[in-house]
Amino acid sequence: MDRALPISERIPITVGIVGHLDVIATDEHMYQIEKLFKDLAVRYPCSPVHLFSSIAEGADRFVANIFMRMKRENEKYRDRFELIVPMPFTAEEYREDFDDYSDREFDELLKQAKRSFIVPDDSSETGRPGKYLRTGKLVADSSLILMAMWDGKGGQTGGTADIVKYKMTGNDDSVSESTFEYDGSVFVLPSERKQAPGNISKNPVTDKNLSLDNILKDLTLKNALNKIEEINSYSVRLDRGGIKKSKEYLFDETEKLEPSERLVMDWYSILDQMAVKTRRRDLKITGWMFTLSLLFVFTLEIYSNILTWKIILAVSMFVLISTAALFIFSRVKNDHKKYLYSRTLAEGLRIQFFWNIAGINENVSDCILRIHSKGFTWVKHILSALQGVSFNRKNINDEIIKDLTKNWIKDQLKYFDASVKIMRERIAYFHRVSNFFLFLSILLFLSIFFLGNFFIANFFMLNIMLVIAPIMLGIFALIRAYIKTKAYEQLLNQYEIMQVIYNRAEIKTEELNRAQMKQEERLSYFKELFYVIGKEALIENGIWYLIFKDKEPEIEV
Repeated sequence: MDRALPISERIPITVGIVGHLDVIATDEHMYQIEKLFKDLAVRYPCSPVHLFSSIAEGADRFVANIFMRMKRENEKYRDRFELIVPMPFTAEEYREDFDDYSDREFDELLKQAKRSFIVPDDSSETGRPGKYLRTGKLVADSSLILMAMWDGKGGQTGGTADIVKYKMTGNDDSVSESTFEYDGSVFVLPSERKQAPGNISKNPVTDKNLSLDNILKDLTLKNALNKIEEINSYSVRLDRGGIKKSKEYLFDETEKLEPSERLVMDWYSILDQMAVKTRRRDLKITGWMFTLSLLFVFTLEIYSNILTWKIILAVSMFVLISTAALFIFSRVKNDHKKYLYSRTLAEGLRIQFFWNIAGINENVSDCILRIHSKGFTWVKHILSALQGVSFNRKNINDEIIKDLTKNWIKDQLKYFDASVKIMRERIAYFHRVSNFFLFLSILLFLSIFFLGNFFIANFFMLNIMLVIAPIMLGIFALIRAYIKTKAYEQLLNQYEIMQVIYNRAEIKTEELNRAQMKQEERLSYFKELFYVIGKEALIENGIWYLIFKDKEPEIEV
């Protein structure tokens, strides 16, 4: 069984750099940057590190050159450190901002990059400064850790100050983002500029200096980094056969995919398999805990009413201790929470995967868990970062529409149709069984009441009945508690909602395929439809996460 998952397929820790074109870089800057990359590599040994840099002159290239030199010179970093280059223009147009020497440095870094792409225009950000701003925003959104070599002062549109402000307070042009999004963090290397040496502002933002210790003081980032490492360390133990099946279920014609789309498929398959494994173990542990609880009640009732042997009491205590040990084991493994976040991230990446194929340059993190407690922000940070790593520019066409209809809409509808049926049958089965034990316990209690004289004459039989009847009632209560703990009713409701979403989507795609429309209008409509379907699915996925986050067995004290 091959379990050696290549590090290139794992989820990366993303670092970004923004800064002045005329920055004065120092040896102290170099030391802090090198130390950060070394500390990340040591603290998170299972995770690759990706640097987002637009490799413009100044700060961007200073950090990119340090990063790539470390990659070249240290064998441990060669497979782990990767450069991602988002650009505001084509390479040819970009070079217009550089001199001949700078052109050669730009070309050399571009050759070493794992990926490079042009960030598309935005109607609200036009002209050359607007394109720089758009690219800087993508770097900010894509970076779990955003570095800024900055003098702390304002500047021109699209400059470092704009990007720092955007990362910290969101998009002021968007009411929802500026109102509901939580503030991000920027870690500043206070830097002088050639045009104004010695002039650094006492901006409060510059207090967040660059070091891993300072970064980990931000609990959201700490959670995000720890979860990425946890996922990647877990992925090493996953069966490659299971990962292959996850990929096939997601999209069965992988030869059609671009490299950036395969990246998302890799990440999805890791999280999907992690969700499957942790859910399976969580259900087993919960089932055993309920079984042991029932056995404890059974042995204690026998000891209290029939056989007051010490061995019975010893067995009862052993069962109780075993139940407590299993509970502690479940807390240590934390499978319930691992299942929740891995399933949530996997479903987010499923939508991102299909959006990328459709040429929808939207970030799933903008739609999932829209209004939430700050404890969930790390989920959005990871999804936002991965969208940047896999950023894709393409145009939708008839073949893509056909592929998405088959691999996304129809497959998901088929899955939720089957899931609704299975869940209804499961709930009905548990209700039948629990009602049977309730009926049996009531029957036993009634028999004791109406046949009192018989049981008085047969005291041993009375004791047996007094043991069995409460146990039957206990089984009823435990089964109902199990249904509640696993939130089967809520899960059925979510499955039914998803079934409706994908059923409506299938109907709409069939209507569009029959409609008489201009090709350009038709493609645009399909693109909008796929966006809306994904958005609705993400909203429901976020609701599912919030419902299930507290659904795990507890021991009442």
